[in-house]
Amino acid sequence: ITSSPPQHINLENILEYYIEVEDNNSFNPLNRTKEKHIKTSILKGPKGMIVSNQKLLWKPEAQDIGPHKVTIIAEDGIDKAEQEFTLYVNDTPSIITADSISVKLGDTLRHVLTAKDSNKKNNLTYSIKSNLEGLTLDASSGEIIWVPKKEDLGAHVIEANVSDGFDSMKAGKKIQILVYDFPKFINSPPKEAYVDIEYKYNIEAEDAYGGIVKNKDVFVSLVNTTFVDLFFDSAKQQLFTTPVNEDIGTQTIELKLEDKEGRYINKIFEINVLMSPCETVDTLYINQNQTMQKETVNKIEDKEIKKKKKEKKKKEKKKKEKKKKEKKKKEKKERENEKETPPSQTGPEEEEGIKTRGFKIPGSRYNKTEE
Repeated sequence: ITSSPPQHINLENILEYYIEVEDNNSFNPLNRTKEKHIKTSILKGPKGMIVSNQKLLWKPEAQDIGPHKVTIIAEDGIDKAEQEFTLYVNDTPSIITADSISVKLGDTLRHVLTAKDSNKKNNLTYSIKSNLEGLTLDASSGEIIWVPKKEDLGAHVIEANVSDGFDSMKAGKKIQILVYDFPKFINSPPKEAYVDIEYKYNIEAEDAYGGIVKNKDVFVSLVNTTFVDLFFDSAKQQLFTTPVNEDIGTQTIELKLEDKEGRYINKIFEINVLMSPCETVDTLYINQNQTMQKETVNKIEDKEIKKKKKEKKKKEKKKKEKKKKEKKKKEKKERENEKETPPSQTGPEEEEGIKTRGFKIPGSRYNKTEE
């Protein structure tokens, strides 16, 4: 037997080994006839292995994994030749990792490839086919490490394979890597609101790809609020309220922001509600350029307030001057009355505990002006 036998076969393959025999005898030694007279057969081998037309055939099963001793024989009726060899049935390892993994933009992807191999003692080696920049693989452990960038947003496909050292025609496994990010609010509502003044928040948001079209790229819904009365316009994605006294203090608005791929975030905003200032009807709002504007109707101007204060001081001054004049006039009249009063006789200045000094007591005999 001059042919070389196979050393191994993969479990999913079929063994076909053609047995080549060299025989210098052209004639059958038994009948001297020129004919094909070499006979081949199997002397020892696993169950199901046969020889047909000088070809060794066998399809291994799962229970056949491992080594098998095989002996084949070739004979011409007088002499024979044997060939012994060991055939190893190998279970080709396969990647059993999930066919889809994901990583958030800004995070590091760390994923370990896993494989199935019934040959427990085999050392496995991993490999991948990928065009992703920066993606690395540890061939021994099967760990994939990658830090995606902004331009990597979206789905990517790599092909992972594993080998146990034996040749295999088995295709690798395709794995999808999805790089994603959550939508985000571009602006925030005004942090302060005032009682009896209309409060308005025009919501601006974008998805991971920069899409800002309302109700197409981004979708906003009102989850909860502590305001007594708040209106949400889902079509325009705007919030309106006119705070009342019950709202004074810190109030909250919880919004849900979702993109067209179903990824969403919930965010709570805090608003400090204060007493109304000197305005009657004000509107606070954020426009698309994220600038704060303030429009005032029927506002009491500062100069008017100053004018009123000035007028009040003027009136108080006039009032004081008037009182001062009246006092002087009264004092003058009293002095005139004193001059007109005739001098009286000297008498006691006190009677029954009453002391007089410059005053006239009607009906008293002690009316006297004390100098």
